Amino acid sequence: MRLHLPRINLDVISRIETVAIDTVAAISPWLAPVIPAYLTNTHMAGALGYPPWVAFIGALVVECLGLAAIYTATQFWDYNDAKATEKENHLIGMDKKERQIAKQKRQRNAPFKWAALAMGFYIVVILTVNAALEMEVTQTGFTVKVFSNALLSLLSVIAGLIIALRSQHRRRLGRFSRRKATQKPVEETQESAEDVTKPAEVTQPAQIARRPISRTEFLRLAGAQTYAEVAEIAQAHDLNGNYGDWLGSRRSVAELAKMVDLSPRTAQYWTSKPKEQA
Repeated sequence: MRLHLPRINLDVISRIETVAIDTVAAISPWLAPVIPAYLTNTHMAGALGYPPWVAFIGALVVECLGLAAIYTATQFWDYNDAKATEKENHLIGMDKKERQIAKQKRQRNAPFKWAALAMGFYIVVILTVNAALEMEVTQTGFTVKVFSNALLSLLSVIAGLIIALRSQHRRRLGRFSRRKATQKPVEETQESAEDVTKPAEVTQPAQIARRPISRTEFLRLAGAQTYAEVAEIAQAHDLNGNYGDWLGSRRSVAELAKMVDLSPRTAQYWTSKPKEQA
């Protein structure tokens, strides 16, 4: 008698696994501050002699301020990095005089140093209350117990970083989805126009070689902010999907040169030299 085992759908298992991991990654960072908050509450009520309700509120405030400081510092760093990348892209295609004027303009960055200082102050507070205070009370010096309390107190730092990074990634995915949704109608319009003008009997048995890209076209692609600005150039060089992904990334000139079969040295020369010297 042949035994028939049920067929396992690997796609369903993979989706369940993805949902489970994503759920754990979303919930666990919010549970991590419970341990540092408990240690802070214990030492404030025991070693420092605070009333229980004051110690509880104090521990809650310390952990909330710590998460806020870590999240804010990460957000400010990401904003400043994006602004610096945008400024570098705006310099592409400018002549020497325009570059000097653009570089002299002061860029208003987010106050990352102050946010980092707040995050550092939070770390000093929790290490002092949960580790140094333990050494003072027990009079045993730096032991494994003190070291363990210090490590457990730093769980909030890891949790804050994970929360901030996941939030940034959600915004990136949202921007990419909106950009893809706006560029899709442009592609459909151009495809329908090509279908109307192209004779039905014409077929191409082999792929036509891509024509070399000019310096003007490359600079327009490198400096564009949206797909619609350079839709004709992207269509001419068959860059629709790859160029859309490039717009949503850090916009590396070397990656763009690779997409259009251009030497990275030539691309660097084109983007660094003024137009009248190229």
